[in-house]
Amino acid sequence: MIYVEMHGRLGNQMFQYAAARALQEKNNQPIMLSFRKVIGANTEGTAGWENSLKYFNVKPCEYYMGKKSLVTEYPVEYRLLCYAYALSYKPLMNNMNRWYEYQVKCCRFLDRFGIRWIANGYYDFHYNGLKNYLLNGSFESPKYFDSIRDKLLEEFTPREEERKENKRLYEQIRKRNSVCLSVRHFQLTGKQADMYDVCSLEYYQTAIRKMCELIENPLFVVFSDDIEWVKNTIDLSRVEVVYETPGNPVWEKLRLMYSCKNFIIPNSTFAWWAQYLSRNPDKYVLCPAKWFNNNFESPLIASQWVRIDREGNIVNE
Repeated sequence: MIYVEMHGRLGNQMFQYAAARALQEKNNQPIMLSFRKVIGANTEGTAGWENSLKYFNVKPCEYYMGKKSLVTEYPVEYRLLCYAYALSYKPLMNNMNRWYEYQVKCCRFLDRFGIRWIANGYYDFHYNGLKNYLLNGSFESPKYFDSIRDKLLEEFTPREEERKENKRLYEQIRKRNSVCLSVRHFQLTGKQADMYDVCSLEYYQTAIRKMCELIENPLFVVFSDDIEWVKNTIDLSRVEVVYETPGNPVWEKLRLMYSCKNFIIPNSTFAWWAQYLSRNPDKYVLCPAKWFNNNFESPLIASQWVRIDREGNIVNE
């Protein structure tokens, strides 16, 4: 059995499922998902804190309905090992680099027991032929699942057909040099702002200008949790632009986004998956210079992407 502790909303869940599926291709064991932390995180009634994979053609999985950690399914010595590990890295969680370096050292040992537990970054886990594995972490690197990308393109296709009200928008996206312009507007405060506030207005203006240099006659398709804020704040007066239709469920929004040919993305796992699921082999992707507002190098940023900092400077030309 491949046990997976699920975290976050759709973008996060897709990483965790993809890592489990890549492992399943090797050991041919069923996957069991636990959404207890996802459901428990919805303290403010916001959308998306659910099993969002159910809207897609993912492979059948078993579901753990217990209220405690999946670790409790393991013998007591495994449980003690996991609890000790979780407690040991807590003092390091405010420094992502130190936290990552410590987890890498621990993973070399945990890997022997089929425990794949890493919060951020990439670790090259060794497949040792075990039947049971425990996955707990973000698994936010394409290296975990690039080997099955063709399968994921199918499995992350929504179950539902394209919505009729989006017929015109799909036509524009597919016939034109479409650019998915993804803008995540949310009010961050305190530690969250310190960590995630990397996409400024200067970032978006430079990205729009650069995309106009890279492709001919672009059509910018804006996707955002706050379309009115985008209209009132980001200068799109010099480019051709259309906006996503309102009221799309998350699965339809993702399909509209990945149907685009090129991408300007924020530091969002949802937007990251949109570019990954794109069928365009010649896509341009413009992204923030840093995924986090610190010196941690995220494996989500590909070397060939155009990287732009908060001041609007292109850092890898």
